[in-house]
Amino acid sequence: MSNSTDNEAFNQAVSATTESFVSSLVVNLAVAGGELLAWVLIRRQFKAIYEPRTYLPPKAKRAPQLTKNLVLVLWELINSDPELVLRKNGVDAYVFIRFLRMMLKIFIPTWLLTWAILLPIDAVGTQVEGKTGLDQLTYGNIDPRHQSRLWAHLVMAYIFTFYMYFNIQREMRKWVAIRQRYLVSPEHSRLAQANTVLITGIDKHYLDEARLAQLFSHLPGGVKRIWLNRNLKEMVQYHNTRVKATGKLENAQVALIKRARDLKVKREKAVAKGGKYPSNLDPAKVNIDIVQKGIHSPSSQLLAELGGDHRRASELLEADRLVPRSSRPKHKLPPKWFPIALPFTGTQVDTIDWAREQIVKTGIALEKARTQLQEDIDKPGTEGETYPPLNSAFIYFHQQIAAHMANQILLHDQPYRMAGHYTEVAPEDVVWSNLNLNPYERKVRLVASYAITLGLVILWTFPTGFIGGLSNLSGLCEQYDLGPFCGNNRVLNGVVQGVLPPILLALLNLLLPIVLRGLAHFEGIPRKTGIELSLMTRYAIFLIFNSFLIVTLSSGLFASIPAIANNPASVATILAQNMPRASTFFITYVMTQAAGSIGNLLQPVTLVIYLIKLILQGGTPRSVYNKKYSMQTPAWGQTFPSVTLLSVIGISYAIISPIVSGLAVAAFFLAYVVYKYLYTWVIDQPPFSDTGGSFFPKAITHLLVGMYIQEVALCALFFLARNASGRVSAIPQGILMIILIVTTAAFHYIIHDSYGPLEKSLPLSLAYLSHGMPAEEGHEGSILEGSDAEFDPRPTAVKRQSQLHGDEDTEETMETDDDGAFERYSDTSEDRQHLRSPSLPVEKEKQVEMADLGKSGPLAPRAEAPPQNIPLTSEEREAQQAQQDAARDVDSHEMAVRPSTPVTDAPAVHPVDFAAIDTEANEADDPVQHSAAKQSAGERSREDFDADAFAHPATKEPQRIIWLPKDELGLAAAEVKDNLSIGIASTTKDAVFNDEGKVEIYGPPPDQFEGTDE
Repeated sequence: MSNSTDNEAFNQAVSATTESFVSSLVVNLAVAGGELLAWVLIRRQFKAIYEPRTYLPPKAKRAPQLTKNLVLVLWELINSDPELVLRKNGVDAYVFIRFLRMMLKIFIPTWLLTWAILLPIDAVGTQVEGKTGLDQLTYGNIDPRHQSRLWAHLVMAYIFTFYMYFNIQREMRKWVAIRQRYLVSPEHSRLAQANTVLITGIDKHYLDEARLAQLFSHLPGGVKRIWLNRNLKEMVQYHNTRVKATGKLENAQVALIKRARDLKVKREKAVAKGGKYPSNLDPAKVNIDIVQKGIHSPSSQLLAELGGDHRRASELLEADRLVPRSSRPKHKLPPKWFPIALPFTGTQVDTIDWAREQIVKTGIALEKARTQLQEDIDKPGTEGETYPPLNSAFIYFHQQIAAHMANQILLHDQPYRMAGHYTEVAPEDVVWSNLNLNPYERKVRLVASYAITLGLVILWTFPTGFIGGLSNLSGLCEQYDLGPFCGNNRVLNGVVQGVLPPILLALLNLLLPIVLRGLAHFEGIPRKTGIELSLMTRYAIFLIFNSFLIVTLSSGLFASIPAIANNPASVATILAQNMPRASTFFITYVMTQAAGSIGNLLQPVTLVIYLIKLILQGGTPRSVYNKKYSMQTPAWGQTFPSVTLLSVIGISYAIISPIVSGLAVAAFFLAYVVYKYLYTWVIDQPPFSDTGGSFFPKAITHLLVGMYIQEVALCALFFLARNASGRVSAIPQGILMIILIVTTAAFHYIIHDSYGPLEKSLPLSLAYLSHGMPAEEGHEGSILEGSDAEFDPRPTAVKRQSQLHGDEDTEETMETDDDGAFERYSDTSEDRQHLRSPSLPVEKEKQVEMADLGKSGPLAPRAEAPPQNIPLTSEEREAQQAQQDAARDVDSHEMAVRPSTPVTDAPAVHPVDFAAIDTEANEADDPVQHSAAKQSAGERSREDFDADAFAHPATKEPQRIIWLPKDELGLAAAEVKDNLSIGIASTTKDAVFNDEGKVEIYGPPPDQFEGTDE
């Protein structure tokens, strides 16, 4: 191909980049504007979607109401205090908002400097042949006659890099302070979660509560309780079958009632039209064999068999009188060789009869197995046990610092023994199926899961490479005939190159988290939050490699195909000149992500699903309750990498293509405002899933990856730069970039080495701040106790009181940080009574109190005399009242974590006080005035909770109560009676079918523990 043809192709490709940019800009602005307008207009009508946190959480955690003004609401979102996220929704959500704010702090100055300095240098007075439009604003537009301008890029790279160092170090220091305040706050440090460690890979010799207690008695305070995990064998299957059967029974019985009501309505309409029943609706012919001929109903026979009352076999059930047997709910059982039902295979069964039989039989089997389990626990030794211990245990310490020390020390003298340590463990966070893996199997699974991940990364390069090629369609058209895509339709070309690739890439990446989360589970991680942390790493690898590096390479390579084919020896030079052109794709990608932030504001998919369910009002009372009174929960392993990818793109192209910096500012500003809104008013983080900000250090690592990519790319471009005579023109710049790369690596090491030990464990210097520890002085050097007002955790009143008393130690004080997010208290002697001196050793028992073991020695806390009745100042009374309020909050939180509730990954459902939901707070389309529905059944004291907190759900969960809606036919009451006759707990309380055949509820599920809102 001639040079003139090359230049013509190049000009067309360059022109297409501008068209792609304009097309993408117009489409994204139109979509974002429409979504924003829709949100402003409809948000007040759908509070269940757009403001659920204003009325669903407990009162102390509720967000303030948003203004009703259609315009001022946008200003309220922009101006809302990010500290509100910390106080109302936990640390993970707060550090995510801080990360977005940090990126704004980084990119706003970068945007101003690069646009003021680099854009003129790249575009004014220099021209590379064929570069027009957006390509004039990149590094690649500096022609051989103006190579001295490359010094500006070098200087800006140094300024940008050191500014990144400053922000990363500053935010890491603040993150450590935030995390440590969270760990020692009274709301957290007095919970069992804060004082518990999961140990895996325990040697057989130590699979005994007394021996484990003796081993850990060397730690401060000793052990309070130990739960050995046991091989429950068939018990888990019994439990899973019962859970599945109760769900099917509830759904099937509601469907049966609906079917009976539908038949009644059809009969009434038929009579109104013709004066008599059609033959297929004649009630006298419903189950005529059973009703008239006296043949026993299969359901009656089953009830008689399960209930032990054979007289019921001839009883005529209300369901058989109202609904034909052929119209009852049915389902197919899976074949024995496959876990799920397949088309054209399996046996079809009556769902209600099948579920009743399964619930009764598994219930009996579970009770028998639980009795045997308790006998195994009570019996000395482990010989002959039906359910022997597994190689893991939960260790509950008296002191928080002991749990963190156990996490850091070497526990055993043999390789891989007791090597798995996990702090901050909550029962709801445990992946029970991964507790029985031996250390060697876990290592093999780790290698296998990452090998599969690597294989997927490589496999994914083909579709992502194709998408990257679409972003440079004009260049491809010069080599291949792609039909209408290679015509003169500039609008079509602009859409295909500018709009389609980012959308395809986003859709392609939707499949990844599901697969990667499964691989993290396969790895053997025993905590759900641990799986999310692993997913964050895997997903980030995918996004950075495929969505960034592969797309960059594919765009640059396709753009360079014609010139490389003519002169293969010039490949390095040509790639160096044309690689910056890949920035066009990422410009459109960043714009798409910015528009996507507005989509997160509107949540169109959630809205459509909600409207469909609202119109149908179908399902069971429980599903209606969950639909109206549940909130979305975060998926950090998926959310964080999506944002850090945007950060990596912005950092990598900040110098090469400065226009990306400006768009990154817009994208991060919108993301900051939208996510701040979501985590204040919409999304709820359950306390047990809060990692205390553990995702933040991983996000910082991703930023450093972006810095490496930027520096290596600039270094290569400098060494490949040529002047007018064809000689290397930027060797000094390239050498200085190598020095900068080494400096970044050193900074990376220092950050990891200095903050790494603080990422997981509580330091000993802050142990005195934990619940139950005596007040201490002499910690002024602590980040939480220093003179720096930003990190001083004490309120102004306490600071003044401390100054007036000469910093004397007071018996009762309250401490809080400057924003009031965390409060802590130096506990009174009454609060520390559980830390009294030891008396008797512990006997071998599974769930026995370990309070008296390992409490002697110089580290044991001393009991103090009760305080005298000394008159308190107003400030002291405020502090005392705040302490009592916080104690009540903690008690109610512990009570609310009810172990009889099945552990699932469902959306967060807080116990709702229906009486406290006023008409305005509720959604406008829900006219029901809910009455108070406080539930006393199932409440547990703290002692009961402690006794089985970390026991497997199969060992403790009762059968879920079947919740049916009342109906005018009385069928629901009859079904409840039949269920109760065979021992299946059921009720129709607070649920009813209305005249339109829709389910309405007046209270929470009967087995929902209400707790307290105070």
